[in-house]
Amino acid sequence: MFKKCRLLNSSLRKMEYDYNLSVGSVDMQIRTGTNVKVPIGDLNKPCLLEYMIEIASEANFNLKCVSLFQFKVDGDNDYDVEDLRKYVAENGTPIAYKKMADIVKTTIGYSNSNPFNMPTYQEIMKGQN
Repeated sequence: MFKKCRLLNSSLRKMEYDYNLSVGSVDMQIRTGTNVKVPIGDLNKPCLLEYMIEIASEANFNLKCVSLFQFKVDGDNDYDVEDLRKYVAENGTPIAYKKMADIVKTTIGYSNSNPFNMPTYQEIMKGQN
């Protein structure tokens, strides 16, 4: 059974990226949402951070990509978003991750919630049991 860190449930940030494709520059808005599932009763167990990237641009890219990071939290699990991102960047071990360039190169005319056949949350948890 899992609970969600309340400070992260509704976090949604907007960032702007410029990416230079072979056909020219594409302006993309990327929305990132973070959601943390923490095992109840044992904060020593690794937690999973689901990092969802949604891309929309003038070139009609439409893609949602979920990257999962495994990490441990110490004590209080109510991390604020930026602290958590910093923590994961410094301590997280990527389970499934694709660089932004890889995503952009494979999104022309492509819309899929899991385009890279990354393991689902359920598959990862099953593998840890």
